[in-house]
Amino acid sequence: MTTELPTLAMLDICVPVHRRTRRLAIDGHLGEWPDGCRLPDLSAIDGTPGFAAVWMAWDVQGLYFALDVSGKRKVSVDLKRPQKGDAFFLWIDTRDVRDAMRAGRFCHHFVAVPAPRETRGRAANAWQAPIHRAREQAPICRPEDLRSASAVRRDGYSLELAIPAAALNGYEPSEFPRLGMTYMIADTTHGQQLWNVPPHLPFQHDPSTWAAIELVR
Repeated sequence: MTTELPTLAMLDICVPVHRRTRRLAIDGHLGEWPDGCRLPDLSAIDGTPGFAAVWMAWDVQGLYFALDVSGKRKVSVDLKRPQKGDAFFLWIDTRDVRDAMRAGRFCHHFVAVPAPRETRGRAANAWQAPIHRAREQAPICRPEDLRSASAVRRDGYSLELAIPAAALNGYEPSEFPRLGMTYMIADTTHGQQLWNVPPHLPFQHDPSTWAAIELVR
C-alpha cells in the first residue's frame, strides 16, 4: 500500500515578505496593514483553504505579524495549554537551515493569544517558548520584550504581534534575508490552520519542514 504525501509537503516554497513602509500601531486593529503584506494561503494548495487571514512585514527593528479570524461566537484562551484554546503559534529560523531536522540556536518559537486589550509583564499575551528536541535552544526573551494586542469582536478577533530584533537570535536582514518559517493557528471553532505542512509532519520541532521567506524591500 502506498501512502501519498499531500502536494504541499513536496513543494520547496519561498514567499516574499515586504518591508514595513508605514507605522504599525500594534493595537489589534488591522486597518494600517497593506494588502501586499498578506501571506498567501498555502494550505489551499491541498484543497483545505484556511479560515484566517495572516499578514507579515519586516524592518531592521524586527518582524511584525497580524491575523484575523471570523466566524466565531466566542473567543476562548487557555494560557497553560494554549493549543486547547484560540492561539497563534509561530516558528522562525533566522538562518533558514533547511537540511537540519532538529532546531538549533537560530530557531525560535513564539505563542500569542487574543486578549481584549494589550497587556504587559506577567499578564502578557505573547511569549517565547523552547522548542522540543532542539539541538540547541535560542535565547528565550522576556514576555515584556514582545508587543502584542488584539481586538475581540462578536464574530471573531484580530491580533498583532511585534517581535524585536533583540529577541531573534541571528536576525541580520542585510546579510541573511532568507528565513525559515511556519505557523499554526489553533481555533476552538474552526480547528487548526497550518501554513505549509500537513499535520502529520513534525513541524513543531523539525525546521526542514518549514517554508522559506525572503525579506524584500
